[in-house]
Amino acid sequence: MRPALLAAVSLLAVPVFGQSPGIVRFRLAETDTTWVTQPRCTEAFEDGTRACRQIVPAPDDEGWVERPGGTVARWAAAGIAYQSLGFDLVRVDLGGDGTPELVLAHHESEGNGLGVRWWTLYVVDGQHPDAAPLSFASAEHGDDAFVRTPRGIRLLAGTWEDGRDPRRGAGLYFTGRLYRYDGATGTLVPDAAAPAYRRRYLNSFAAQRGRSYEAEERTGQRGVPGQTPWRWLQHRGTLRLRTDPRLPTTRRLGAPEAVQFLGLVAHEGLLGYAYRHAGSDAPSFTGPLLTRGGRLLPDGYVPRGGWPEGGVPARLTRYAPPPVPAGEEDTGGEPTYVVELGH
Repeated sequence: MRPALLAAVSLLAVPVFGQSPGIVRFRLAETDTTWVTQPRCTEAFEDGTRACRQIVPAPDDEGWVERPGGTVARWAAAGIAYQSLGFDLVRVDLGGDGTPELVLAHHESEGNGLGVRWWTLYVVDGQHPDAAPLSFASAEHGDDAFVRTPRGIRLLAGTWEDGRDPRRGAGLYFTGRLYRYDGATGTLVPDAAAPAYRRRYLNSFAAQRGRSYEAEERTGQRGVPGQTPWRWLQHRGTLRLRTDPRLPTTRRLGAPEAVQFLGLVAHEGLLGYAYRHAGSDAPSFTGPLLTRGGRLLPDGYVPRGGWPEGGVPARLTRYAPPPVPAGEEDTGGEPTYVVELGH
C-alpha cells in the first residue's frame, strides 16, 4: 500500500535562533589530542550558563550544565563519542510555559562514505533541571532542527532510511519527523498535524549537502554553520506522507499483547529497546519500533527522569514480513515488532 500524500502545504522553514544568543558551541580543534580524557565546555551565554562533556571510558561519561553559581544539571551520557566534533547548547522554550529548556546537542560520530553525522540531544527541563534529561538520537542535526510552527516549537529528528519509488525503484531517503516537548510529563509527543517528510538522495541533494561541507571549510569550524536538515526537507521533491514509511503496512499477526516496556537495556554490549511479556522475568530484544499514538518515536528515546525501573505498560504487535519485490530472493524475512506506549 502506497502512503497517501498530504496536500502541498509545508511549514515555514525558519530556525528559531541565529548563532547568538540562543546557541553557544564547543567545536573540537584538529590539534586537540586530550578530548577523550579532559572535560570540554561550550562558550557561555550572557548569564554564564554553559554545557560541558567529559568523554572517558563508560560508565564515567558525563554531561552537565553549569552557571557561575554552580551546576544546574548533571547526568550520565550514553555512548563513547571518540569521533565527536563537539556539541551545542540551545536555550529555547520548548514546552511553551515561559521557562526555557536547555538542549545539549552532542555530535557523536560521523560515518564513512556518505558522511552521515549522528547526534544525541539532551533536553534539560526549565522547571525540573534536577531530573535526568529527556534524550533521543538524530541524524544530521542542525541549528534549524528547532522548528517554529503555527502550533509552537517542534524538534526535528532525522534518519536515513531505505525506500522504494514506483518509478526509480529502491533508493536512500532522508526522513524527518516533528515532535512536541510536553513539559508537564517530560515526554516527546509526535506532532499529529505534521507528516513524515521524506526526500530521496539524488544528485541535487548530494550537491546541497556538499555545499554545507564547503561552508564549514570556509569558516574553519566543522559543523558551523553545519547541516540544515529542515531546510533540506523544504525541497520541492520532498514527499509529505500521512502514513509513516517506517511503520509496517503488512497484515497483523495475532492480537496485540500487553507487555511492560523496559526502555533501553544493555544486551550483548549494546543498548536496545526491551520489553517483558506477562508472567516472564526475562526481557525480550527483537529490535521493536516504539510508537505513541500510532506514530513513531525517535531512536534511542528516553523520557525525562529515565524509564521507570519496572517499565511502563505497553502493547506489542507483530506484523508479517514485508513482501519481497519482484526479482529479489525471498529469504523468509522476520516479523516487524511494534511497541505502542500508553496502554
